[in-house]
Amino acid sequence: MAAHPGDNVNAHRPYLGYGSIRETDNVANSMYSSFQVSWNRRLSGGLQFGVAYTLSKSMDNGSNQRDVVPDTYDVSMLWGPSEFDARHILAINYLYEVPFFKNHATLSGKLLGGWQISGITQFQTGLPCSVAAATDYTAGPKGSGISGVGLDSNFGCGANGQYWIVNGNPKIIGTFGPHGQWFATTNPDGSPIFTQPPAGTFNTQRVRNLIYQPGFENWNLGLFKSFPVGESKGVQFRAEAYNVWNHPNWCGSSGCSGTTNIGSIRPTPPPLGKYSPRAASATCSFRSGCISRDTPDFLGVRRCAESGKTSTDARDGRDWRTAPARPRPIAL
Repeated sequence: MAAHPGDNVNAHRPYLGYGSIRETDNVANSMYSSFQVSWNRRLSGGLQFGVAYTLSKSMDNGSNQRDVVPDTYDVSMLWGPSEFDARHILAINYLYEVPFFKNHATLSGKLLGGWQISGITQFQTGLPCSVAAATDYTAGPKGSGISGVGLDSNFGCGANGQYWIVNGNPKIIGTFGPHGQWFATTNPDGSPIFTQPPAGTFNTQRVRNLIYQPGFENWNLGLFKSFPVGESKGVQFRAEAYNVWNHPNWCGSSGCSGTTNIGSIRPTPPPLGKYSPRAASATCSFRSGCISRDTPDFLGVRRCAESGKTSTDARDGRDWRTAPARPRPIAL
């Protein structure tokens, strides 16, 4: 088109009479490597916990079911971190029996003892995203008559368009507020780090998913108390809170939808759903009968289990250690 300014772009298409033709191929490549470690402690001394940590790196040139290539003449520029590349993930679960008034045979033990604290805590580094704009920069300057190749891209994060040129290091600053920003947009000399490609060109740099977004932190806690009534009945109080510290997660666990709200001088607040505001609930439930010999968190059930009765046998008074096995139907 640069050699024939002013021509209709359709006159130079390989198949005259057709506009853009989309070809779909399952040709993306990916590479994933990780180090995973876990530690689990069974309930002992009133404490049970599990810790799992993953250090990983995922690279690809297409992270979604349909990623449309902005520059069909050079797909190698798409190689970069996957959109789901969370480098560090730490998950912790725990159960703690409060060590006070543990003698449940006394009235004080029944009323004040038996409290349990449980929770799940997760820490995760942010997911990557690209700096792009929904503009066809392959078109010539206004009035030149040079048509572009069209704007046809589709990414899970960032603008569905062409990547901007990177001139410097957009290091993570990691601050928010009216005078802060998540990543640098200017060099020390004041020149912009990101600039749009010159008219009539593609950006051939490998800058896909260059910016890592804010991470994710969440604490879910529960407080439980069981009031046993007799041998196989009881009342349980449950108080649960999700995101108990009301910690703001700017991009949630699945990342932001783009870099606009985290890279500007005055970041735009994310949607309410990204904040995951604290949610709390409290309930009381009445239980009758045993549930399982292995259930550790309901005192009424534990006492029934320790007496040697299962959830079925407790109702007819049979001892599970001496009662014959009951036939169970088998589905074929």
